[in-house]
Amino acid sequence: MPVPPSVLKFHPYDQQIAVAGENTFSILDWGTGARNTTYHNKSLRSSKNKITALEWINGHDISMLMIGVNDGSIKVFKPNIESGREPRLITAWQAFNEMKIGNSDLLLSWEQWSQTVITAGDSRVLRLWDAEKETKAFDIVTGTDSPVTCINSCFANTSNEHYASFIATNRDDPPRESEHEYPCRGFVAAGFENGSVRLFDRRCPPADNRVKDWMEHSQPILGLQLLDDNFVISASASGHVKLFDIRKNFSIDTQHIQEGISCFSIHHKAAIYACGGESQSLYIYNLQGRLINDIRFFDGFMAPRIGLINCLNFHPHKVILASGTADSLLSVHALESRR
Repeated sequence: MPVPPSVLKFHPYDQQIAVAGENTFSILDWGTGARNTTYHNKSLRSSKNKITALEWINGHDISMLMIGVNDGSIKVFKPNIESGREPRLITAWQAFNEMKIGNSDLLLSWEQWSQTVITAGDSRVLRLWDAEKETKAFDIVTGTDSPVTCINSCFANTSNEHYASFIATNRDDPPRESEHEYPCRGFVAAGFENGSVRLFDRRCPPADNRVKDWMEHSQPILGLQLLDDNFVISASASGHVKLFDIRKNFSIDTQHIQEGISCFSIHHKAAIYACGGESQSLYIYNLQGRLINDIRFFDGFMAPRIGLINCLNFHPHKVILASGTADSLLSVHALESRR
């Protein structure tokens, strides 16, 4: 990468990874390291625009890449990897008109099954967009002035096939006429700069859709995820990881993994998470807080040291981890094959 990477996103099925840094994104073959395509984003609002979110959409068919920019805009591109040409812009819209560039990142959470993108940032609402109709669906009021730092929902990073089988085997009532318009579950979790973790239920009326508010972290939330729709795991910059039961008003487990971490990522299927800290190493833990592995980029007094780890991303299906550092190094780590 010509600039330090700040956002990473594995393609769910192909051997590709999208990497963004400042106003540029590239799509690379993570097996060979070859760069397939690159795009420099331009903004009419400011020359200092920055790509702050990446999401692969329609990964099971004709893949497209959705980007979020800190000027509040969303753009969707067709990568054109086979032809080697520059990515082609498919559509674009303004998620938030009131966002001030530089104050906060625009965050995206794509739900393939419901065809919905959840947007958040330095705003008092989570805004849900119907991608199929290209219209705003509704807003969820956060109830705080603190910017959102991470979001996750029960439909994020899930395939169509998984939820088709879920619907078929987990209900007693007959199917509705338009099943895709009414998600069977509706939880959205958000972490905030003030350290709070909030749980919302989109099925409830606007006045009642904030169902939980946990104020146990003391520093900004770096990452969180809904686990099996009953638990929420979150991590803050202080190095504390907490597990919440959505039926309780307090955490049921707290782990202090490292003293000060810069980034955090949770695997969506394997029960592991990873963090990067000030020690310039990667640490991988299981959900019980036991250290499984630490990945050091240097060994010995004379070995070269890397920059601070900026970003992490797990592959949605494989146990593969990507990391990006402040000195523009992109690394991909996989399980060692042993017989």
